[in-house]
Amino acid sequence: MKDQIAQKKQNLAYLGHQKEKLLIQQEMIKEDLKLAQQNYNIHQQLAKDKVIAPLELRQEESRLLSKKWRNHNE
Repeated sequence: MKDQIAQKKQNLAYLGHQKEKLLIQQEMIKEDLKLAQQNYNIHQQLAKDKVIAPLELRQEESRLLSKKWRNHNE
């Protein structure tokens, strides 16, 4: 009986640690997506000002969509 209680306490501690790690990971993913969006916005302005080619904007848009898709599925 004591072994089961000890095992359950150990499992709860492990789950608590995993939850903390997942929350940190979630925040990092949100920040990464925010930076990707900002980067895309900059590329949009550069394309509008004809500083970069439309192809570069499409590549950046593809990267942003890929990040959004990956983050949506995690």
